[in-house]
Amino acid sequence: MAAGLIWELYARLFPSLFIPPLSEVIEHAASSWTNLDPQATFGTNVLTMVSASLGRLLPAMGIAIAIGLVLGVAIARIRILDHLLTPVVHFVRAIPSTAKVPIFIALLGIGDVMKISVIVVAAVFPFMLNVIHGVKDIHDTTVDVCRVYRINRMDFFFRVMLPGALPQIFSGLRLMTMIALIVMVLTEMIGASDGVGYYVLYAERRFLVLDMWAGVLLLGAIGYLLSVILNLLERPLLRWHTAQNS
Repeated sequence: MAAGLIWELYARLFPSLFIPPLSEVIEHAASSWTNLDPQATFGTNVLTMVSASLGRLLPAMGIAIAIGLVLGVAIARIRILDHLLTPVVHFVRAIPSTAKVPIFIALLGIGDVMKISVIVVAAVFPFMLNVIHGVKDIHDTTVDVCRVYRINRMDFFFRVMLPGALPQIFSGLRLMTMIALIVMVLTEMIGASDGVGYYVLYAERRFLVLDMWAGVLLLGAIGYLLSVILNLLERPLLRWHTAQNS
């Protein structure tokens, strides 16, 4: 609220073609995004833009979570994999996503498969590292007690290891979500014809300033909504952790 007020006052006091008042941006977005004509050249409705972007973002995040959980647990629990794969993980993670894009374009073209693949590779490593640290943080005494009582592997995974690593896993989810959203925008600015990233780039190239700022606000709204969803999931699942630290 305070940031929006500062934006509005600054734009009114120091008029600029490139920084319109927030009220004008919101008003323009409300009128432009409610255009339900599927043949519209640019004034597409907001559901069309968001569904195109989420159609890339959500599958990519799901794949990254699955890969990160499996590899993260394996690396944390199997010492030889830890020694062999940890340097590779850190090496690939250090390569910027912008440098990986040309490689994926050469291999997969410029379609949705390329975009989803780039998001997966960018998002999986921070999540995987948090899974590794979360599993490794489980005290050896806890593992030894489970062995003494002959707790089977499935019960150990779902009742001991996974709950114990959940605080780190949710930290990884938050970081992964932020990175995935950024990379989604990057990929939609390369050879795409829909999505919020394409919308922002299209507007910027044609000096449609109100549309550009409206797209930026929409990206912020998507990020905020994903954060709210994570909070709703985290509260019941980590209630024990919050009570323990209070």
